[in-house]
Amino acid sequence: MKKILVLKIITFSLLLLWSNACRTPSDPVGVKTKSQITIDTAGYCRDISINDSLIVVAADENGYQTYRYQLTGNSITYELINEVNDIDNDGIIDRLWSVELTDKINGHDYPLFFGMDYGDAVIYQNVNSPSSYNWEVAPDGSPNRDWVRSMAIDYSHPDRILVYVLKEDESTPTNYISVRFLDIINDFDSTIVFWGGLTNRLDSLSIESQDIYYSDSTLYIANSQLGIQIFKQTSSGGLEFKSEFDNIPGEVSDIYANNGLVIAGLTDDKGCYLALLDSNGQPTVNLRIADGYTVQGIDMYNNVLALAAGNDGVLLYDVRLTENQIVASEIGFVDTEYTYKVELVNEYCVFAATRNGIQVSFIEY
Repeated sequence: MKKILVLKIITFSLLLLWSNACRTPSDPVGVKTKSQITIDTAGYCRDISINDSLIVVAADENGYQTYRYQLTGNSITYELINEVNDIDNDGIIDRLWSVELTDKINGHDYPLFFGMDYGDAVIYQNVNSPSSYNWEVAPDGSPNRDWVRSMAIDYSHPDRILVYVLKEDESTPTNYISVRFLDIINDFDSTIVFWGGLTNRLDSLSIESQDIYYSDSTLYIANSQLGIQIFKQTSSGGLEFKSEFDNIPGEVSDIYANNGLVIAGLTDDKGCYLALLDSNGQPTVNLRIADGYTVQGIDMYNNVLALAAGNDGVLLYDVRLTENQIVASEIGFVDTEYTYKVELVNEYCVFAATRNGIQVSFIEY
C-alpha cells in the first residue's frame, strides 16, 4: 500500500514538473475571461483595426471584411457590412495582411487603407461605399513590383492624408519609405478620392527592416538586428533623420510608440523592449519584459499593454512611467488561438486577430 502511495506521489510530482517545464520563462498567471466571442472570418484574420463602432480586418485569402459593432456589458453585437477578396476586379484573389482604419475626413465615411501581398500596391476603400475605381495608391515604380512591407498613416489633417509605406527596392538590396501627400477631393458619388503623387522618398534603409509606426509627427522603424530608427516629420510631410539605437537584446520585428515611450516586439522568444526617449530620441531608461515569448503585435490603452504572442495568445501588462523609471507588472494572459495582432477597446475588452477569426475577450483582473 505504501509503495502504491509513493508511486502516486512520484507520478504527481513528475507531472507537476513537466507542466511547469512547458511554461515559458516569464509565463504570466492568467486573468479571468468573463466571456469570449469568436467572429468567423472564414479563415485567418491577419490584422484588425477598430474604432468605437467599426471593425476592419485583413482576412488573408478572404480579402477584407468590415463590421459594425456595439459593446454591451460583457457581450458584443455585430453586423457584417462588406467583404471583398478581389478589390481590383481582375479575377485574382487579393490576400490582405494589413489594414488601418482612419478617422472621418470632412464628415465623410471612413476611408480604409490596406497593405496587400508583397508585390502589390497599397489600396484604399470607403467603408459604406466601396469604390470600384481609384482604389489604388499609385505605385512608385513598375506595377506589381512594390514589395510592400508595412505602412503608417497620418490622418490628422482636415483635407489631406499622408501615407508612409515601407517597401523593398526593386533594383537594390535595400528598403525605402515612400511618402505620399494625398489631397482629398469629393467625387460625384460622395466617396473620397485622392489626387497626389510621390512627395518624398527615404532611401537606403536596411533590407531587414520590417515595420513602421507613426505617432506625434514622428515615424519609427523596426530595423531588425540594427534596432530602431526614428525620423521626424517635416513641415512638408517628408522625413528627416532624428536618431537610432541598437543596444536591444533581440531582433526588432514590430514597433509601437506614444508620448515618448517606444515599445519593440522581438523575435526568437526574446520578448519585448520598452524605452523612454529624451528630446534627442535616445533611450534614458529601458526595460525588457515577456522573456520567452515572440511578440508580433502591440497595443496600449492607458496603462494596459497588450502583446500578441502567436501560439501563446495575448499577454497583458500594467505599465507605469516616471521620469527615470519604467515599471511593468504582469497582469496575465488571454487564452486565444494563434494571435497575429491585438487591439484594446478599453482595459477590459481585447480584440485579437487570430487564425480562427476575430476573438473578442471580456476580462477582469
